[in-house]
Amino acid sequence: MKNYYLIILVVIIIISVTFLNYNNIIFSNDRLVKSTTYNTDLKYTEVSEVYNNNYYENTDNFILDLNIRNNYLKNQNIDRCLMERIHVHVVQPGETLWSIAHDHNVNIDTLIGANNIDNMNRIKPGDSLLILPVKGILYKIGPGQNIESIAENFNINSDLIKNANNISKNKKVEIGRLVLIPSVKPEFGYQDRLEKMLIAPANARISSYYGMRWGRMHEGVDYAVNTGTSIKAAGAGRVVFSGWSNGYGNTIIIEHRKGLRTLYAHNSQLLARTGEWVERGEVICYSGNTGNSTGPHLHFEVQINSRAVNPLNYLR
Repeated sequence: MKNYYLIILVVIIIISVTFLNYNNIIFSNDRLVKSTTYNTDLKYTEVSEVYNNNYYENTDNFILDLNIRNNYLKNQNIDRCLMERIHVHVVQPGETLWSIAHDHNVNIDTLIGANNIDNMNRIKPGDSLLILPVKGILYKIGPGQNIESIAENFNINSDLIKNANNISKNKKVEIGRLVLIPSVKPEFGYQDRLEKMLIAPANARISSYYGMRWGRMHEGVDYAVNTGTSIKAAGAGRVVFSGWSNGYGNTIIIEHRKGLRTLYAHNSQLLARTGEWVERGEVICYSGNTGNSTGPHLHFEVQINSRAVNPLNYLR
């Protein structure tokens, strides 16, 4: 009899834990309520570049979270914003990027941009691709940016972005959040990705590569350099940010062309100022140990349509 009650107790515990975990996936930020003011801030900052060639696996938490949330919102008859209508396509044998784009009625640049694909021939059956519900781009908000400045850059109304992402009128959007910008074409598209056009910012050993590190995504490469080492611009362009950024410390961001930026972080001294034009190979700062850093080094990122990609795929 005691064994009978013990089995019942174990079953109850298993059911309870399963239910709690399911709720945590659906309501990981705030409980979704069927109303006009529900909070649907998905964990966009945890995307962790599932879009890149090395992170297509179906097991990624963001994809699981996306599917469960979409099903929940749909079953509850809650109107979903465009960002919440993103879905996942699992590549089947014989499919290509072009056939997938055609089947989902999106152009090839939208598909490539949403998944940060830098090699068109590397997709394979079983890979997971994010499919946007409309033509547009996924854009990661960077230092010094907000919805209004991004809207101005793309020459669209800021309300279009807010409505697409269920962002209230006066809400301040945090740096690092991913938003969907509808009706705009990726500024760094298919043809652009065929060109390798950047140089290494420092002649030094790479101490940490792009990819998962210590349980989280490392969005650039680290160059092992001493404090005060000259750091060069990877390409010609205009400095769009030069200053302090939380976590990054003294940071410079260069826009080389629409849709292509590079970021240089943890510097001791910044030489290039916001608004200045710099040439490829020009010294723009001196390396350091500012911000969240475990020692002197340069953290270098390449950003395509504002989102980090593997820099080594874009260096000469």
